[in-house]
Amino acid sequence: MKTVFHLSTDSSDKVSEMLGNIKNLWDDDGADMGSTAAVLNADAVKIAKQGSEASEFLEPMIEAGLKLKICSNSLNGIEADKDEMIEGIEVVSSGVGELNRLQEDGYNYIRI
Repeated sequence: MKTVFHLSTDSSDKVSEMLGNIKNLWDDDGADMGSTAAVLNADAVKIAKQGSEASEFLEPMIEAGLKLKICSNSLNGIEADKDEMIEGIEVVSSGVGELNRLQEDGYNYIRI
């Protein structure tokens, strides 16, 4: 099963919800860690910064197979560049465009 999570806020409640949902999905016997993506746009890109509270959870998830994708427009909006982000992320041209591409590729969409 392929799943994409979409997060557009850096609210700690929503970030925790997304991280918990990813963990729960991976704990499910039918899930494949390599077929899980998270697309961050708007303020959510802030959680992918090195040293952020969420980075300590995101980094091992990326190492385990999570495809973490962040919107280049949102990255520009917070005046940051890829070098400030945690290792292993992918910067995509637009978050909403990437969500559409992933859904066309058979990913199930979950909005947080």
